[in-house]
Amino acid sequence: MKVVRNEGLLGLYKGATPPAVGWGAIDSLLLGSLHNYRLYLIRHNWTEPVLGSDTRRLTLSGHGIAGLGAGLTSALIATPMELLKIKLQMQSQRVTSEREFKGPIDCAKQIVRNKGVLGLWTGFTGSLAFRA
Repeated sequence: MKVVRNEGLLGLYKGATPPAVGWGAIDSLLLGSLHNYRLYLIRHNWTEPVLGSDTRRLTLSGHGIAGLGAGLTSALIATPMELLKIKLQMQSQRVTSEREFKGPIDCAKQIVRNKGVLGLWTGFTGSLAFRA
């Protein structure tokens, strides 16, 4: 109620734009890289025979490695998106006139201006730990 009173109904959605845009890209990258890691491992004989058949399938450890690789790959997109979301949500606790960012694009510009492009990947190791 405090957020609605101070910022209006749209205040409930502060920081929602980066994840709304980013989740589609993250899921696409996750599923695409998972598929490609599986194909790579199959081509490099991480397979086992299927009982009663001449076909082969990826081993359980192969699936695990492919999933780990896909999670680490998705962290490349997830880290900047999460950083923008958190920075925008944290500033919603401040009075409107004291806010540092006008929106996600302004937030990204300020991070790049102050820390360089790699500043968008602040917290990457935490994202790796979360997604791996």
